[in-house]
Amino acid sequence: MPERFSGRRESYRGFLMSCEILFALNPRTYQSDFVRIRTVISLFSDEAQVWAHNLLRTADPVLQSWNSFLSAMNQLYEDPQRSDFAQAQIRQLRQGRRPIEDYTIEFRRLASETGWNETALVSQFRWGLSESVKDELARGETPTALEPLIRLVLQIDRRIRERVRERTLFSPPPRPPAPRMLAPSPLPTTSTIPSTEEPMQLNVVRRRLTPQENQHRRDNGLCLYCGKNTHLVRDCPDTPTQGVGRKIYHGGGHD
Repeated sequence: MPERFSGRRESYRGFLMSCEILFALNPRTYQSDFVRIRTVISLFSDEAQVWAHNLLRTADPVLQSWNSFLSAMNQLYEDPQRSDFAQAQIRQLRQGRRPIEDYTIEFRRLASETGWNETALVSQFRWGLSESVKDELARGETPTALEPLIRLVLQIDRRIRERVRERTLFSPPPRPPAPRMLAPSPLPTTSTIPSTEEPMQLNVVRRRLTPQENQHRRDNGLCLYCGKNTHLVRDCPDTPTQGVGRKIYHGGGHD
């Protein structure tokens, strides 16, 4: 059974639709206008119940037929702005990325309140479809009635979504980015050798000597760098650098 109706306009359309469904499911029980009217009145409460009881008490003529009673209810509880509001909403309705089923349900709800004819509803329904569905519709003949058009776009939308899922499942994974190539480190411009006690193993800068001069300085204990006899090459004050890490200047001959 439908929920009770208290007279609130925002719930009137839902209540009336529930009553019509009840009548359609039980045509033998609710065949007469008398039974329909009394059934609806029995579901009234609060202000709506007071109004209906006044009709019964005064034997108002609107109780003689279902259509007259329905017209009286519509005048009293129907929202006068309902049609204008529904028309404004349906003009802004778009499918977007949602399934066509969701779009169709909302469209039908608004269409029932617009008062538009079939041609206007078909045009508006097509206008709100997603671009991909419109492209598929353009490939063939489009139905001129609303229900055949809805059945067709349901099939089209399902095929499109199935194709999207196939591409997602079977498309190859994206390639990883190529590794970045690092520039090689520059080679050292000088070489060093550890410092030792022997003159030939010192990291000192040496002038190129002739083999004879080299041997002469060794035999006489002279500095291999400056040729003086007051110090060895490791203590030579004339070398460009001191200690470990000095640049090597190769002298002539063998040390």
